[in-house]
Amino acid sequence: MLSRRWAMVGATVSAAAASLVLSACSGGGAEPTIPATTSAAAPTSPSSPSATPSPERTIDASRWCAAGTVKDGDLTLDFGKPTTATGDEWAESLGRTWRAYVPVTVTNELDVPCMFDLNLDVAIDGVSGREDVRVPLQPGQSYRFQAFDLTELVELADAKDGVAGHEVTTGQTGSQRNPLIDDYYELEAEVGEIEGEGKDAVLPVSVELGAVRAGMPRHTGSVEYLTVVGLDAQGDVVTKAFHETEGKAEFGGRIDVRIPISGGDSSGTTRNQVPLSVYDDVVEYKVYLQPNQTEINDLFADK
Repeated sequence: MLSRRWAMVGATVSAAAASLVLSACSGGGAEPTIPATTSAAAPTSPSSPSATPSPERTIDASRWCAAGTVKDGDLTLDFGKPTTATGDEWAESLGRTWRAYVPVTVTNELDVPCMFDLNLDVAIDGVSGREDVRVPLQPGQSYRFQAFDLTELVELADAKDGVAGHEVTTGQTGSQRNPLIDDYYELEAEVGEIEGEGKDAVLPVSVELGAVRAGMPRHTGSVEYLTVVGLDAQGDVVTKAFHETEGKAEFGGRIDVRIPISGGDSSGTTRNQVPLSVYDDVVEYKVYLQPNQTEINDLFADK
C-alpha cells in the first residue's frame, strides 16, 4: 500500500472583510454577480469631508458547481452488465462466498469540481433496491465502482450463472450536487498504509489544519467532510474513503482517523463501493477537507 504526504499552503483570509459579492455557476455557466451584504460607509465629519468605503470581500463562486439537483449534462452515468465476484471481504460481510453487483462509472461533465450525491436505483425481477454514492470529482474525472448487493434482493442460483435469466433495470433519480471546495483550508495530509485485513481493514489518515484560504465562503455548517480518494495511473478515482467530523475543525488542530474501507462497509451513512483489492490500483491519494455547508450552498442552490 502507499503512504503519501503533501502540503497545501496559501494565504490567510483577511479580517477586514466588510461586504460580500458572489458569482455562481450552474452547469458550466456563470450566473450574474449577486450582491449579498454591504456595510455602511464610515460617518463623515467636518474634518473628514469624504468617507472611505470598507473593502469588499469577493468570492468567485463560479470556481465550483452550484448546489442543487443534478441536471442533464452535469454528469454521465454508465451502468455495466451485472456480474459476480467471489471470495472477497465484501461477500464475506454478506455471509456468502460470492455476490452479484452492477459495475458503474460516473464522470463529471462540468468544467468545475463538484461533490456528487448520487441516488441510484435498481430493480431485479421487480424487486427494488438503491445505492447512495457520494464522490468528489474534478472536471472530466471518473469514478468506477460496484453498485448494489443483488444477492440481498432476490435468491440467485450460484456465482457461475449470476443474474442470468433475471431481469435487471437501473437508473438514477433525485441525485444532488454540491460545491467541491478542494482548497478551503491550508492543510497537510498524510495517508498511511492499510491496517487490518478483510472486513476489518481501515485506512489511517492524518490532517494538520491551518487557516481558511483567502476568497473562501463562510462556514455555515456544523461539521467537516473528509474524503480520501485513490487515483489510478490515468488520474481517475478508483477508491474512496469518507469521514464526517464530530464538529467544526479547529485551526492549528489535527485530525487523526482510521476510516473503514472494506467493500460494502460504511463510515457513517456513506458506503464503500469497491473491494479492498482495488487499492492495489492506487498510485496517488488526494485528500479533501471542507465544511458540510457554506454560504454559497444557501445563496445559490439550484441556480
